[in-house]
Amino acid sequence: SAHLPADIADGPMDYCKQVVSEIRGEDRMWHPVSPQNHFLDAEVLASVGAYMLQVQNIPEGVFRDTESFEIVSPQTGMAAVASLTLAQRMAAMSQRMNG
Repeated sequence: SAHLPADIADGPMDYCKQVVSEIRGEDRMWHPVSPQNHFLDAEVLASVGAYMLQVQNIPEGVFRDTESFEIVSPQTGMAAVASLTLAQRMAAMSQRMNG
């Protein structure tokens, strides 16, 4: 099931039209149906970012304690502190990407 953002300024129909504003042709290329595709671009970029962060590997029900930045397991209730800070992880990712 899909969830629509509650704060869509121009209403859900505009959002839906923009999300389906491109089709894939027989030539396997994407072709615009409407020039307004900003919501589609935002959804795709959010999906790419989530994939880069490997959120697909996070078990169902796990949440992050935003006060202490610990990852809490719903099964044990135990917190596991990440060994690297965000800055260290970003620096390592940058180094891998830039050689």
